[in-house]
Amino acid sequence: MTHDYQPEWDYNTVGPDQHLAAHVRATLTLLSRYHVYQSLGLSRPRIAYVNGELNRLAKYVDGTKTEPVIILDIKEIREGAKRYNLPLALVVETTIVHELAHAFEDSTGKDYSEKSAEEFAERFYHFREMSPRYAIPVSKAKRHPQKKQATTRTQVLGIVQRRQWK
Repeated sequence: MTHDYQPEWDYNTVGPDQHLAAHVRATLTLLSRYHVYQSLGLSRPRIAYVNGELNRLAKYVDGTKTEPVIILDIKEIREGAKRYNLPLALVVETTIVHELAHAFEDSTGKDYSEKSAEEFAERFYHFREMSPRYAIPVSKAKRHPQKKQATTRTQVLGIVQRRQWK
């Protein structure tokens, strides 16, 4: 069963520029290729965009777990990437995965956990896997040696996201 929620009801949605939209499409395709939606029991999310309205990178819309709706704030994503010298693709990918973690928490009745959502995003970034077993702390898993620097970038992105929620 799907919902009839439309982001326009609550947000001033805008269209993304082609560059950002390409990163979002690439991320959604990547998640599909790795069977993330199936593993989590979710459908492919609908993405809506706002420009400076959220005062954070993104938001999962509560209650849309059957067809997750994620609102991306174009201004905040671009500023976060620029401020911390991160590739836009990395910010988009980890932000969408982070919000999917909240959709999964919603679908299972778990309380939202920023720490778990960060670990969820970090685990997918490092290992290209995401499953309901995400409770294994990433710090105890072996990382790929060529991605050693990415740990710092992902941690910085996590700091960016956590600052936006305070």
